Amino acid sequence: MTQYKEITLTASPFDPEIIAGIVWKYNPQGVEETENGLKIFAGIEDELTLEILHTEFEALKSNNLISDFELTEIIRDTKNWNKEWEDNREIIKVGKRFVIRPSFKDYTPESGEIALTIDPKMSFGTGEHATTRLVMEMLEEIVKGGERVLDVGTGTGILAIAAVKLGAASAVGVDNDDWCLENGIENITQNGVADTVKILTGELKDIPAEKFDIVLANIQKDVLIQLAGEFGAYIKPDGFLVLSGILTGDEEDIINKYSSLGYSLHKTIYMDEWICIAMKN
Repeated sequence: MTQYKEITLTASPFDPEIIAGIVWKYNPQGVEETENGLKIFAGIEDELTLEILHTEFEALKSNNLISDFELTEIIRDTKNWNKEWEDNREIIKVGKRFVIRPSFKDYTPESGEIALTIDPKMSFGTGEHATTRLVMEMLEEIVKGGERVLDVGTGTGILAIAAVKLGAASAVGVDNDDWCLENGIENITQNGVADTVKILTGELKDIPAEKFDIVLANIQKDVLIQLAGEFGAYIKPDGFLVLSGILTGDEEDIINKYSSLGYSLHKTIYMDEWICIAMKN
């Protein structure tokens, strides 16, 4: 019987964009997002090895992008790993109203619940990671109905979809990862919001200069600092800028940076070692 490698990676902090980007360079057969890391599947003869990953993540640690990591490997007899991945995917409840399910699991929403169908493919944003959950909880508070929303670093498109499901009039999701275009379009279609959510490939500067009521950015701290001076061109007066992908230890740096640009703090919410900050323009 043929075999495959199942590599478990945990990292602190777990930044899906950085970590997944490294893993996908080596063409794994599949990746499953866990609470603080990844489960990676690869063939025995595939280029992806424990040694390669160890070298890559030691480099991240040396550059202070992560503080610690752990890698373990199990050799398993070949199964339909995709079916195993599907079997392990759970239906997730987020915030007060959201329920997130993969397309291959049935769920009947209870009264008041908003069910989202999200298949991640090679993009991230399944609702399992704290940063996604935090932004969805913040959206439950600030979306009142009729808003235009911009989601920077949209991944699966989950946050743009969530905003429209809460009552926003429209949303634009943008990501510089080409995989996110295909995956995002698939997700907006299966959630019935293709007429109100638009997915684009590119960066913030590629978005035509127009004003949004809410701008979301669930990305790492250094990019939030880098883009701080650019967000203002896209936010209406008195609009919201919702920032996540931020560790609790970076809260002061982010608030100080954005306060210096004229933003005022609306609210901060916390989950584990992560935070979400809502600023007002």
